Amino acid sequence: MLAGVLYVASAAERVPNFKLEGVDGKTYELKAVARDAKAILIDFWEVNCKPCKKLMPHIQAFHEVYGPAGLKVLVISRDTTITLSKVKPFVASEKWTFPVLYDPDHKVSSALNVKFAPVTYVLNNRGEVQYHHTGFKPGQEKELEEAIVKALGLSEEEVKALYAKHAAKNEDE
Repeated sequence: MLAGVLYVASAAERVPNFKLEGVDGKTYELKAVARDAKAILIDFWEVNCKPCKKLMPHIQAFHEVYGPAGLKVLVISRDTTITLSKVKPFVASEKWTFPVLYDPDHKVSSALNVKFAPVTYVLNNRGEVQYHHTGFKPGQEKELEEAIVKALGLSEEEVKALYAKHAAKNEDE
């Protein structure tokens, strides 16, 4: 396993626009997602990637907590024809509520020089990279959350309020 690499980008680095089909059959375009977002989390993963499977529950939690504050999540599968058929059933079994997109030809992965998974980006709504991390080990979700909070421009009080609202919503369900 490769060690994680943290990279905090300059505001000038941008993720190029892309369009990919989702597991849900819809087409997602980064530019369109950004219009409705304050920040965007993009994660590249593979269905047989153990670190990816450890990271995904944290991404789901961040999607639930920070979605109301303007966080949009796009998870991009790097699975090729060998494992592509496993993606949709796996996603359904996990009950993720964020879009999962297919990149079987690695066009978007290649454009961003992503060679393996997981690779996580946090962007502002202009597509500028605010955070980039390769790999995942337990505990690194804290730095990812800090990057999300910073990209959203949230205060400590606003974060507490979002967690309280999320907890109250979960009690009601």
